[in-house]
Amino acid sequence: MKDYCFVVSTKPVAGQETEYNRWYDTQHLPDVLAVPGVVSARRFAAEVDGETRYLALYQMNTDNPEGVLAELTARSGTDRMPMSPALDIAGVSAILYEAIGPARNAD
Repeated sequence: MKDYCFVVSTKPVAGQETEYNRWYDTQHLPDVLAVPGVVSARRFAAEVDGETRYLALYQMNTDNPEGVLAELTARSGTDRMPMSPALDIAGVSAILYEAIGPARNAD
C-alpha cells in the first residue's frame, strides 16, 4: 500500500470559530478517521490576513486513494459525516499528495 497526505485548508464562518473548532475536534475528525484508509489526522492554525485559517493533514494508507476520497465525499453531509453551519464551505480547499520517499526523522 502507498502513503498519501490529504491536505485540507478551511476556515470558520465569521463569529463561529468556537463552534467550528468544537465540531471539527469532536465530530469531524472522528468521522474522517472512521473512513477505511485514513490512518491519522492532525490540525494546525495560522493567522492569514487578519483571520485564522486552519489546516488538517490526513494520512492515508491505501492502494485506492480515489476510492478513499470517493467514500469521504459520499459520507460528507450525511449522518455518517455531518457538516457544521460554522464551516465556511466556500473557504475549503483540498489536495491529495502521494509520498515519494520514506519518512525521515531527525537524529
